[in-house]
Amino acid sequence: MTLKIMKKNLLLKFIDFFRIERHSPHYGEKEGKELAFNFFYADRFLMIFTFFWLFYQVYIYFQLQDRPKELFIQMNYFTKLFIPEFPSSVYFFSIIIVALISNGFSIKNSSSIMNKALLLFCIMWITCLKWSYGFASHVGHFFILTHFFCLFIPAKSPDASNLDYQISAIRFFFFGLMITYTISGIWKFGGLIQKLVFHSQVIHWLHPQAALVNAVTGYRFWDDQLGFLLNAYDYPIIWQILFLVTLYLQLISFTATVRLPLFYWIGLGTIIFHIHNIVFMRTEFYVTPTIIAILFFPYHLIFKKKSTTIKYLNFTIQQKGEGKEFQYKRIYENGIFDEFIGFNAFREQCRDMRKWYYGLLFFPGISLIANFYLMVKSKLLFNRNSYS
Repeated sequence: MTLKIMKKNLLLKFIDFFRIERHSPHYGEKEGKELAFNFFYADRFLMIFTFFWLFYQVYIYFQLQDRPKELFIQMNYFTKLFIPEFPSSVYFFSIIIVALISNGFSIKNSSSIMNKALLLFCIMWITCLKWSYGFASHVGHFFILTHFFCLFIPAKSPDASNLDYQISAIRFFFFGLMITYTISGIWKFGGLIQKLVFHSQVIHWLHPQAALVNAVTGYRFWDDQLGFLLNAYDYPIIWQILFLVTLYLQLISFTATVRLPLFYWIGLGTIIFHIHNIVFMRTEFYVTPTIIAILFFPYHLIFKKKSTTIKYLNFTIQQKGEGKEFQYKRIYENGIFDEFIGFNAFREQCRDMRKWYYGLLFFPGISLIANFYLMVKSKLLFNRNSYS
């Protein structure tokens, strides 16, 4: 129990450190319960998807059987230990059967670490089989990582009480997944700076030919001609804008569970990023966007009658002023209140009105830009009134 309390306090300190801006703890509690409710169904749909994935691997196995055994390469220590050569049908189907059984029991009892560990081992084994034929670049990493982090989270019923530890564990789950995108963004940013400063003559991420060079790898892998869709990048700065938006999204991906209003938008943006790579770059990312869609889907909007644990506190609203001086105050029935001013006040007003775009207002940097705009507007208005 002490370890659980320490983990929860550590996560809360981490969240408060990166929030920076004024926030409402009452909304945070509601959004945490919403996160736990959605994860319960996401976990179930993930297991259902895993069933289909396992059956599809049988088809892949028969395809690999037709390839020369000489092409089989031991890609890592796991492969050297458990798949030293192309597996026989008995060995392969034994792994598939164990995986199907473990997956079925995981749906029934999500708190069983043994079932999930067996399933993780089988998924790793099957994925390494594909990696041994040159697929290691893009296939299976996110799927394995998802099942790995699932080891530590028993998906409780959404009606269960005392969900505080559950919510903290789910936050760590998504943080672990999305930090991989942040690391990818840091790598891209570092590589871009390094080339711009020291090797500006070579092709870097902002180079006009970067999209073509990036796409050649995917099309060559599939032994296909370059698609006509790449002509879209012939227009000036289209590629550069897309890259910078992608870089920004990847760098802030870890904030998906720090600022929960960003949760669905970061999930959606990541799905679009993968679909773009599939369509334009011919990069095999089919499983990853599917999993992200399962994990980030707002199930509480579908199963409204079952979301009994997700409740707002009753409050009244007081507001006055406009622009930089706009004040917005929530007064809860227990006497506690939240008070905001300026852009933060406008953002919380949009939140209470359930505007579809309110989550976009929580992206890092938006508050800084908006407050700067309100400050400039206020000074211009003051100067105009002074001269009149």
